[in-house]
Amino acid sequence: MRKLETWFNIILVSTGILDLIVLTTSAATEKGKYEAECHPTPNSLSQVYILGYGSLLNTASKNTTYPNTGINIPVNVTGFSRNFNCKGTPVGHSTTYLGVDVANSTTSFNGVVFKLRDYQSLLEFDKREVFYCRKLVPLEDIQFLIDKSWNATVEQDFPVGNAQFWIYDVKPEFLGWPSERYPIVQTYVDVFLAGCIEIEETYNLTGYKDACITSTQGWEYPWVNDRLIPRRPFLHTWKAFQIDRLIQSHFPKHFDQVLIEKEAKYNFNNKNGSNKKVIGNYLQTLFLAILLIVPVTGTI
Repeated sequence: MRKLETWFNIILVSTGILDLIVLTTSAATEKGKYEAECHPTPNSLSQVYILGYGSLLNTASKNTTYPNTGINIPVNVTGFSRNFNCKGTPVGHSTTYLGVDVANSTTSFNGVVFKLRDYQSLLEFDKREVFYCRKLVPLEDIQFLIDKSWNATVEQDFPVGNAQFWIYDVKPEFLGWPSERYPIVQTYVDVFLAGCIEIEETYNLTGYKDACITSTQGWEYPWVNDRLIPRRPFLHTWKAFQIDRLIQSHFPKHFDQVLIEKEAKYNFNNKNGSNKKVIGNYLQTLFLAILLIVPVTGTI
């Protein structure tokens, strides 16, 4: 009887292990399928380009991921809108990043394309853009703002033949407009707009940096200044004054209401009905007043 029970238990355990293997294999298959759809393998016979529209406009930021890429070439992209619509990680303090949405043929934004030297660089940018999937953009939706005769470097990196252009599109689970939990943060805006200013100055493109603002949606949502030294930003932020003047020229009232990070947290808490700090200050003031009023030797 004991042998029978032992064999029965062995069968149960084996069945459980097999079920676990099947579930694990199925999950791995689904994950692999999703990854293949999210990051398709490019055509090995094509030149591969990435279309940057946020922090990738900034050469210094781009080079932190993979320095051996082509230069940024300015373009306009039709059929997409650029928005603050990508929520960051739900762990800890986070922000809302720029993303794109498929739009009608009359909608466009300005950005850059840059050439990848090898397949490894594409993998590195896929890792960087963890909240996004990569999708193809047809060449007919891209208008180059300079031609390849600009200089020798541009001519070397300019697309020819059957080039592929990839853009990073927000994954569905990270879609969302800025909020108090995921505000726009100034340090990210700085990277973006410094890149826009860089492109305008490099290629003498009048109005390029302004177009970065006017072709971006979502500026009116919660926005905090998280610069390291917000009252002297030029110490740590490249082109800080140019960035501030640019923003103020488009949003004079709204930009004046952008709060320093600590002030913003305090206002957000009060807006949500949390008045603990106010109450605490009131009680502290009341207690001090009582001490001053009541005689030292007396009692209430």
